[in-house]
Amino acid sequence: MKIKKTIQPAFQKIHSLIMKTKAHTITTREVLSNSQGASALEIALASIIAVVLGILILNAFTGIFNTTIIPKVTSSITGMFS
Repeated sequence: MKIKKTIQPAFQKIHSLIMKTKAHTITTREVLSNSQGASALEIALASIIAVVLGILILNAFTGIFNTTIIPKVTSSITGMFS
């Protein structure tokens, strides 16, 4: 009797772990077989597009500052001290 009382909780824990493992296996299988969401290629392509657009915008602002704003500010400052 004493052995049975000692072994029974161990068997219950093992059974509980087996059931949890089966539940995780089913969940993992569902997640892996799910075809919704973005693929790695889509994410990479979106990242590349974002970087290229950022570079283009930065280049445009640099051009605007170098050709329009900085010469006007420079001539205004020069005119104030002349």
